[in-house]
Amino acid sequence: MRRVLAVLVGTALLVGVGASPAVANDRDLYEQSLGAAPLQLRPKALLGHPWVGDGSGISAEAVVSRGELIIEDRPFDDTGADTSPLNGPPIQMGVDAATLSGLCGPGSTYSTGDVSYPSGDAYRKNSADLVQVRLAVRGGRLHVLWQLETLVASTTTVVALLIDTDRNATTGAAAGFTGFDALLDVEGDKGALNDKPIPAAVDLAGNTVEAAVPLSALPAGPWRVNAVAAYLPVTTTATLTDAAYVADEPVAGAKACKLDQVQSGRLARKALDGVPVDPARLAAGASDRVSLRRGAFTRSYVPTLKLGEGRVGQPRYGQTSSADIYRGTVQPYSVYVPKSYDPSGRRGRG
Repeated sequence: MRRVLAVLVGTALLVGVGASPAVANDRDLYEQSLGAAPLQLRPKALLGHPWVGDGSGISAEAVVSRGELIIEDRPFDDTGADTSPLNGPPIQMGVDAATLSGLCGPGSTYSTGDVSYPSGDAYRKNSADLVQVRLAVRGGRLHVLWQLETLVASTTTVVALLIDTDRNATTGAAAGFTGFDALLDVEGDKGALNDKPIPAAVDLAGNTVEAAVPLSALPAGPWRVNAVAAYLPVTTTATLTDAAYVADEPVAGAKACKLDQVQSGRLARKALDGVPVDPARLAAGASDRVSLRRGAFTRSYVPTLKLGEGRVGQPRYGQTSSADIYRGTVQPYSVYVPKSYDPSGRRGRG
């Protein structure tokens, strides 16, 4: 784990070459962090709820911590829906793109999302990339917080929570997503529940959007939920960029262009799974029992350094301006824990 983090921080430090005092300070920060628990995202309270839960940091996991449902999404998976049949094999009903064969590269036979962000510094090719979504209940209101990888201006992004209020995956079609009955969305800084205005707020410094809605405006739980993001202005499915929860993604060991193919297919069909949530359990401040994750998975690292935001060109060190540097709120890295690993201190055999 330390070696992985060293590589990540070393990459971040490379950007600062030429400023010796800053590099030394950054390295000191890294050295001080060794052996400490991974940093947690700590969103700012925007509408009265202090966000205190601890997420797992593992992509495609959802946990309840201190009364908050925390859904983790992989950063930089905002390639959107596969809406263009010329970009790869057509998506067939019931068949996810990750099961299709092909190579990575322009003109190759592969299928992935077709999102192309508008030009402009505010978008930075990453303005609608979810990395975490939180739900909590406080004072009779449901609070929802969307954490984005990049958020330079509120006018670039719309986020939404899809709610299956009757827990029936065949009824409802909120925003066209089968199985979801209610839509809570924030467009810019304007919130709405099924088109009725609700309080909303944006924190550009923290890359978060929050909304709050009276529980009385929703049927009693339990529910199923998921979240999506799109860039503004919204025109067609082509502007959909990301879903917060896709249980079987990222595909372990896949090439980079295949990491989010399951999501791309499902966004195109508007067919998403839901995460179970009981608002009464959230109101009671419940927490899930933490269990050890084994096998291969993707985890998000919260840097101690400020890396900037967005996918931005880096024409230094012999690179061209078309070589993007991935900056943002968190950085992804791969982890493998042997199935035989014994957390008591005995070595696993692999």
